[in-house]
Amino acid sequence: MSRLISEIDIKGMWETNDVHWENVDEKVNILVGTNGSGKSTFLRIINNAVKGDIKELKKQIDSGKIIFKEGPSIEYVESRKSIELKETVFVDVDYINTFDAPTSKKSDKSPLFQALDAVLYQRVKEVDNFTDYRMKLLNPDIDHDRIRERISLLFNTIDKFFELSGKRIKITPDNKIVFYFPDNECIIEPEQLSSGEKQLLIIFFRVFLKDEKPSLLLMDEPELSLHIEWQNKLIEAIRSLNPNCQIIMTTHSPSIFADGWEDKLIFMEDIMKTEG
Repeated sequence: MSRLISEIDIKGMWETNDVHWENVDEKVNILVGTNGSGKSTFLRIINNAVKGDIKELKKQIDSGKIIFKEGPSIEYVESRKSIELKETVFVDVDYINTFDAPTSKKSDKSPLFQALDAVLYQRVKEVDNFTDYRMKLLNPDIDHDRIRERISLLFNTIDKFFELSGKRIKITPDNKIVFYFPDNECIIEPEQLSSGEKQLLIIFFRVFLKDEKPSLLLMDEPELSLHIEWQNKLIEAIRSLNPNCQIIMTTHSPSIFADGWEDKLIFMEDIMKTEG
């Protein structure tokens, strides 16, 4: 069953603010507002609510309800100055904020690289990764042509974004993801990429690994470190990699929505009400 959000009602955000958002678009939603308007906080609340993280929600809201296009709602109610979940509802959600990427204290690699490395290889149990996805080709019952076509789409999408610097992506004979310049075959390891390139790859691989399944994609200011030309094409690229994901994102950059997405803007001031 598709789990597309249609309405969100939050009580007591920052103790004195209520958020009521009707007619959530089933494809793309872009939250905008001034610094401090609550965009990122609201996005984190949505993420914690659909994941059932009551511990965090206790710090963020008094109560709340998320209504879906189909199936039961998620509802949190006040209970002795705390909140509790009325019914468990599964939602496939991806929250992308690369600046909050989990890190290993044992590693001297940057958090951004660790996040990218996790989606490329079998490093972290709970993280979907590209290596496991390619392993599906060993299963005779899987549609191999579809898997190869999707990988080709992913790599073509990455190559189009990276053509500004002349880089291309490939898989080496020992199954490593690397980048190269076609003119001289100079190999570039993922760790050597710029922060913007790493961030873009994290977004693309995590969207791709949903395998076109209906899912909720939450992104907090994905434009950070991304070239303006990349910002212009970002939403369309995400939609091509998974046309069945519902995007809710925050941004400060007009370049994100300049290419035909202006009608998907949601102003925080229009959906938030302050008590008193």
